[in-house]
Amino acid sequence: MRTSILLGAFCASAALASPLKRDIVVDLTVVTITKYVTAGVEPTPEAQPAPQQLQVEGPKTTIVVVTRTPTPTPPPPPPPVVVEAKPEPKPEPVPEPEPQPAPAPAPAPAPAPASNDDKSLALHHHNIHRSNHSAPDVTWSGALANSARELAERCQYGHDTGIDGGGYGQNIGYGTSMSAMLTNLMYNDEVELFSGLYGVDDASSVSDFHAWGHFTQMVWKGTTTIGCHLAKCASLHDESGNYIGSNLPNIVCNYGPPGNVGGAYGKNVGPPRGAAVVVG
Repeated sequence: MRTSILLGAFCASAALASPLKRDIVVDLTVVTITKYVTAGVEPTPEAQPAPQQLQVEGPKTTIVVVTRTPTPTPPPPPPPVVVEAKPEPKPEPVPEPEPQPAPAPAPAPAPAPASNDDKSLALHHHNIHRSNHSAPDVTWSGALANSARELAERCQYGHDTGIDGGGYGQNIGYGTSMSAMLTNLMYNDEVELFSGLYGVDDASSVSDFHAWGHFTQMVWKGTTTIGCHLAKCASLHDESGNYIGSNLPNIVCNYGPPGNVGGAYGKNVGPPRGAAVVVG
C-alpha cells in the first residue's frame, strides 16, 4: 500500500512540472487604404488609424495589421510644346529698273549752205564738223581750189599732192555728191573709229591711219584754208588705167597747211563736243 502512494506522488509531481499547453489561433487581417491625390490640390490630412493591439480572446487571438499604400507620385507633366515662330520670309526685293541709255539723237539734215557751188558746200560741211571738235573755221583758197580742179578733171582717181608746188594735204572721193562725201563718208563713217585715240600724239603709228585719216584732216586745228572741186567724168579710171565707171563725179579737196602730221595728233584733233549728228 505504501508503495502505491509513493508512485502516485511521483506521477503527480511529474504532471506539475510539465508546461501548460494552450492552443492559440491567430487571424491576420491586412487592411489596405488607397489614397488618390489630384495634381495641384493640397491633400486634406486624414486621421491616422490607431495602431491595432494584439487581442487574445481565450484560445483564439486575432491580429489586425493596418498598412498604408504609398500615394503614387504623379508623373511629371510633359514638357510644354514650344512652337518657334518662324519669321515670314522677306519678299524678294524688286530690282529697280536699270536706267536705259538715252537714245541716240536722230540724224538731222545739215543746215543748208549759202548755195550749191563747190565753195559753199565745201566750207559749210567742213566747218560744222570742225566746230564739234573745237577747231576754228577754215577759209577758202583759190590756189588750192585750182590745184584740186586740175587733178579732178584728169578723171584718173588717185592722189597727187605735187601740183602747183605741193605742200598741202588732200582728200579724194568719187561716185557721190560733195555733201555726202564730206559728211557721210569722211566724217560720220570715220569719227567713231578714232575713239580712244584723242590725246595720242602718234595716233597714226598705233592705229590704222587709213580707217580715219580723212576725218582727222577735216578737223585738224592747224589747217586754216581749203580748196575743193567736183568734176563730172564720162569715164573714170584709177591710177593704173583700170576702168571704174561712167558719168561719175570725181572730188578733190586740198588742205593748207596739211594735217595728219605724225606726233601732232594730240594737240590738233580735239574730242567731240556732243553736237547732233548731221547727214549730207
